Amino acid sequence: MDWDGTSTISAPYEIVLAPFDTTFRPFGTGDIQQPGTSQRIDGQGGIISYMANYRSFADHNSFVINFNVDIDGNDTSGIRWVELRNNGSGPLSLYQEGTWTLADGNSRFMGSNSMDEEGNISLAYSVGSATTKVGLRFTGRMDGDPLGDMTYPETSIIESPGIQTFIHRYGDYAHTTIDLDNRTFWYVSEFFPTTNTWADRVAAFRFIDDYTNDVGVHNIAAPWLAGPYGSSETVEVSVINYGTSSQSNFDLELYVDGSLVATETFAGTLAAGESANYTFAQTIDLSIEGHVYEVEARTALGGDEYVDNDEFKRNYSYGVLGVVDSAITENELFMYPVADKQYELKYATQEDLGNLNFRILNMLGQEFTSGAMETENGGYRTSVNMNSAATGVYIIEVSNGTQKASKRIMIQ
Repeated sequence: MDWDGTSTISAPYEIVLAPFDTTFRPFGTGDIQQPGTSQRIDGQGGIISYMANYRSFADHNSFVINFNVDIDGNDTSGIRWVELRNNGSGPLSLYQEGTWTLADGNSRFMGSNSMDEEGNISLAYSVGSATTKVGLRFTGRMDGDPLGDMTYPETSIIESPGIQTFIHRYGDYAHTTIDLDNRTFWYVSEFFPTTNTWADRVAAFRFIDDYTNDVGVHNIAAPWLAGPYGSSETVEVSVINYGTSSQSNFDLELYVDGSLVATETFAGTLAAGESANYTFAQTIDLSIEGHVYEVEARTALGGDEYVDNDEFKRNYSYGVLGVVDSAITENELFMYPVADKQYELKYATQEDLGNLNFRILNMLGQEFTSGAMETENGGYRTSVNMNSAATGVYIIEVSNGTQKASKRIMIQ
């Protein structure tokens, strides 16, 4: 987005679904009835529940989405779920859709879905009615099942012993995500352990079993994302045993820009589910300024039953912000709090660096937020909302397209 005014916004791309009704009771009055009280709780209608979860396969990309629908015109909620697909960068189209409900008078609402490595879809959600205290349950479907059907039996995670009598607001931050093993779903949502008491419940479930022999690299721990780098950088990786049998004396391969530079043996023993770090004896050269290096580490276990989780890749770029005759370092990069989880990001300089953009990454290299910085007297600035950031170390990176500087910060 070019905020100077040269960008354009096109009309939205519309994907037609089967008709549905997302109109529930007036906002602020609650939707879902509870036993023993006239107080209803919010079903969070009219919005997509949490986010569209994405997964890429060899022949297509897939997004899974869900939202509440009124299934009987009397504010009984079911969950409309949708899978969109495309090939490469082409337009998305509807692959399948369905409405999940059971003929028991209960509302199913505030869903959260995800997809595992085989294309199986999970759907976890809240359940409640005038006769059923709020509970957390899940269902799902296996890839290859009839399109539009959730085929896995509804399974209870926890049923609330209590109800809520004083407010309509109810847990609109439910979330399902996929584990590093690419087959375990993790789900968190709210329930009532006693009347008028909130608590979160974390659940893990899966639709496919572990493999017997399955290891993979799940992180590159070194070099750090914040350069500069030299010609003999040490590479440390994290290796995990996803399978059910112990593994030892298997090979690890190291690649730079697609070329194999080392094959070394992990001589230790990893029990099922265990992880350990390994440091390659072979170092790598990341010293060319401005070059973006792709570093990849992968396992090479003989008889590995699932190879799609073997590798981990990360890009490294050696460069610092600067102009001719100027030595600009991370010392000019500042981030300080102005309110709870609200920060001011500033790059202090009198030099014209052109368009300056920022990124904030976690220590796995995953981008948390990014954007353009505004020019001001004495440098560049922007505001950053870290409200949803977990406590931990993050990396701030600023770049003008050819050079960059970065710094680590702790978010409390």
